[in-house]
Amino acid sequence: MQISRIERGVREVRLTTILKLLAALDGPIEDLIDADLVAAVR
Repeated sequence: MQISRIERGVREVRLTTILKLLAALDGPIEDLIDADLVAAVR
């Protein structure tokens, strides 16, 4: 249910959740977040 809410935009993802996903997937942040957005905050 939680994933469905996130996909529909009903619920936002916490930064801590994103960081946990990145650690588990051992991938770059661009795998989960738009590369243009990442570049804008770097």
